[in-house]
Parts: sequence; structure tokens; C-alpha cells
Amino acid sequence: MFKTIKKFSFHLLLFLPMLVLGQADTLHIIPQPNQVSPKEGSFKHNGELTLTANDDTLGELLNYASEALKDNLKREVTIEKGSAKANVHFTINEKTKSSSNGAYHLQVDKKGIQITAANEQGLFYGLQTLLQMLKAGKDQSLHYVEIEDAPRFAWRAFMLDEARYFQGKEQVMKLLDEMARLKMN
Repeated sequence: MFKTIKKFSFHLLLFLPMLVLGQADTLHIIPQPNQVSPKEGSFKHNGELTLTANDDTLGELLNYASEALKDNLKREVTIEKGSAKANVHFTINEKTKSSSNGAYHLQVDKKGIQITAANEQGLFYGLQTLLQMLKAGKDQSLHYVEIEDAPRFAWRAFMLDEARYFQGKEQVMKLLDEMARLKMN
């Protein structure tokens, strides 16, 4: 019996690399979205993005998105209010209310990038997913994809004890930015 178990584990070790190599190329987004539906084709942005929103209260989010995308792409990102020529659309849609606060829907197609959520928190999480997708992409295009995501837990956090382990203002600000990138609230 011991020989059979030994033989089986040897074959399993030989077969394991085949499983890893055979997996399809997936999006590398942390945390992994609930549902990812890849489509055929790609949206070529050539580093030029124009942002718009359907709600006037999203000005602060648009400014943050513009700065974050500018840092990521190393190019100028413009904000157009109510423009049809914009290729990144932030949409608040009350009808898409999910049981989870922070849920969003991100779609990349030939029209551009559409991020839809019931509230600003969902749009922010969708923006973080977009930033991760742009950082992972080596060329100036994004594959067509449809992503449905919602936080699995109501509270995701990181313990920061600045009084006990002093790190300084710059390090704390970097840590907060990294927490936002990982969709921690």
C-alpha cells in the first residue's frame, strides 16, 4: 500500500505542472472579481483617455481618476462633462443596487470603458480595477471584458499602529494608497 501511495504522489507531482501551464490567461486583479467574462477584441486607447460622468456630484471622483490615470499612463487625461466623445464613462445607476455596498459593473468594448455602480464607492472600486488592468497591460490596449464584482465582506481593512511602529507621513500615505488600490475600506 505504501508503494502505491508513493507511486501516486510521484505521478501527481509530474502532472501538476501540466495543470498550471494549461490554464487560460486570466486577469490579474486583486481581489479577484466575482465574475469575469472575456470577449473577443480589444479597445485601443493609445494612452489617451477622456473621462465623463452622468452625475455632477462625481467631480471629486473624476479629478482623482484623472490624476491616477495620468500617473499610470504618463499622459494627459482630460475630463469632459456630458461628452459623447469620452471613452471612460462613470455612471451612477440607482436601479443596479446590489445587496452589497461597493458593487460595480465594468465593461470594456468598442465604445470604450463603462463603469456602472449604485454609489460612488462602487465607482471607486471599478476605477481601482481599471487601474490594475492598465498596469498589467503592456501595450496601449485593453481586451474586451465584462466584470461584475461586489465586496465579499462588508469590512476589509489593514491594521496600522503608527503610535507603536512609527513610519512617518510619507510611508503612511503610500500605505493608504495601496489599501485603496486593493479596495480596502
